[in-house]
Amino acid sequence: MWATRHWWASFTCFVGIRSPVLVGNGLIAQVNSDHGEYPIRSMRSVKFSEGPLLFRGVSTNRELREFSTMTANKKQQTAGQLLVRSLVQQNVKYIFGIPGGKIMPTFDVLRDEGPQLILCRHEQNAAFMAAAVGRLTGRPGVCLVTSGPGTGNLVTGAATATTEGDPMVAIGGVVSLPDSLKQTHQSMDSVAIMKPVTKFSVAINAPDAAGEVVVNAFRAAMAPRAGASFIPCL
Repeated sequence: MWATRHWWASFTCFVGIRSPVLVGNGLIAQVNSDHGEYPIRSMRSVKFSEGPLLFRGVSTNRELREFSTMTANKKQQTAGQLLVRSLVQQNVKYIFGIPGGKIMPTFDVLRDEGPQLILCRHEQNAAFMAAAVGRLTGRPGVCLVTSGPGTGNLVTGAATATTEGDPMVAIGGVVSLPDSLKQTHQSMDSVAIMKPVTKFSVAINAPDAAGEVVVNAFRAAMAPRAGASFIPCL
């Protein structure tokens, strides 16, 4: 037992694992990792739980490559990432918008992964420009604004697009779900506000729903008679 614990002490110092405990014939490591528990088959069965994981100086081998692949594949994507990637899949080339606090994570992804952002002076102008793209191409133009008054300024442009048959998809920021029922800054029921002037108004309340919501929004915007769709995004 002393030899086992002596080896474990050396191993924990080597890879940066904290708080080891013995369980049956195997060893369980309490490690900080954002990617859940993964077994590494070396000497003993070692599992990693949540928190930062530091493999300082560990030589590359098959098990570490498998671990890296598993953690990369399991890393959860944000709603902003899935939203932007869904827009790329819809062949969106340009997005008209104005950055704001609640929608900044999506703008950060937009800067890294496209489509091209056309910065506007007012949210209403962004809506009119997106509707113009829809009228000229037959595919929905897209505008992206922040929550609260930013979304409120879309109403006239969305109403015009819907009444004149121009396909467009408007995306607005929204406060986080824990704060949605509080009197927080720029908090309002944007889905209810946009519903009367759009054909489709549904919120993305979970990251995994982003792709489906975007597809449905584009389908609704293009279906006869064409008009505006609205998506609030966390």
